[in-house]
Amino acid sequence: MKLKDTAYLIDINIDDTYSLESTDNRHYDFIFNPESLTRNDFTKVFAIKASDGFDEPKNIALIGSLYSCAKDCAVLEDSQLIVLMNSAVTVIDLDTFKLIEHKEFSDFGCFFSIYPFDMGYLVYGELEIVKLNKNLEIEWDFSGADIFVSPDELINPFSINGDTIELYDWNGSFYLLDKSGNQINRTR
Repeated sequence: MKLKDTAYLIDINIDDTYSLESTDNRHYDFIFNPESLTRNDFTKVFAIKASDGFDEPKNIALIGSLYSCAKDCAVLEDSQLIVLMNSAVTVIDLDTFKLIEHKEFSDFGCFFSIYPFDMGYLVYGELEIVKLNKNLEIEWDFSGADIFVSPDELINPFSINGDTIELYDWNGSFYLLDKSGNQINRTR
């Protein structure tokens, strides 16, 4: 995943070679393991390259849940990088390269992506859609009759369209939500 604003260029990939406690890992300027994970078989490592265009790029390893997805996993806001790793959000200050906050927000299912939405963040998950405020607190969540994935590759199970959220579940049911998480429409 690539992100860019007026100050930073961010590139996030998965480092499949990283092993906890190994001395043979590639070089990282900063390594964050906010949950103090200790088992390689339950972790995934995001390799984050942060460049401001002036200084040498910094390489960050962010260690989190094995079920994390690198596609649409982060939001860049000013000097803060907000990263979703499954059901946890980590905020990294890119000016100081310090971990500002780390918060788990759910125990239900896997979460795939995070987007800026209505003065906060919208998190797309397998079992629920969660709206977080800027303090990473849940404002609302929504669950359907089945998981929000589609067996049909032609159907996008999750999309944001202005102030509305469009969802399809595994059974083909369609849900339309307003920006407050209220169901406007459901078909099937």
